[in-house]
Amino acid sequence: MSDELKISDFEYKLDHAQNAIHYQFKNPKLLLAALTHPSASTSHSYERLEFLGDALLEAIVRLRAFEAYPKFDEGKLTNIKIALVSGDNLAEVAERMGLGFSIIFGTTEKNTGNRGMHSALENVYEAIVAAIYLDGGIEPTVEFVDRTIITGIANNMKTAAQFTPDANPKSALQEKLQAQKKAPSYSIIDEFGPAHNKTFVAEVSANGKVLASGSGHTKKEAESAAASSALKQIK
Repeated sequence: MSDELKISDFEYKLDHAQNAIHYQFKNPKLLLAALTHPSASTSHSYERLEFLGDALLEAIVRLRAFEAYPKFDEGKLTNIKIALVSGDNLAEVAERMGLGFSIIFGTTEKNTGNRGMHSALENVYEAIVAAIYLDGGIEPTVEFVDRTIITGIANNMKTAAQFTPDANPKSALQEKLQAQKKAPSYSIIDEFGPAHNKTFVAEVSANGKVLASGSGHTKKEAESAAASSALKQIK
């Protein structure tokens, strides 16, 4: 497939996606990029949008959790935030919206099965958040997140109350470090393998000191593995 994607070749996918997310783009090229897997285009894929969308999504979810639960401490609010923006939750929401049909894969990725689709759905959701923001500003972005993610916030009361370290190592590590007036910071230090089966290596640090590293088939999996390794060392 050519690296230069054309809107005319994928109009049916764009129309389906816009109907699914209930937002019409003024600049459809933003949506095209948000739906394009790196295996289909190395220069027009969702990776840059995913970077921005992740930050926007987390900020909106933090605000909504803060507003919804005024009696919760930072630890419980963090648990709710992580539950809502987890890869599993984002992939489930995107699948429920029917976005899987609209994702543009390259030939190397089309037959990778559920794992490849799960990761793509998660990434596409975050990329769409960024695309809406760039196309229409913060108001439609917040409306989209409210409608697709925040509606389930009440279900996460149990997540906050029944949290265990094994359930989400990133949250557990954050709570432990907060007690020491520290905060974890994650970075992807390496990636290798073909586009359809990449492995990422993440490193977690605190106050400039590297605590541990971990690997996984998505960036979030790698970060969770690094956090889990750091927890074992702290214990």
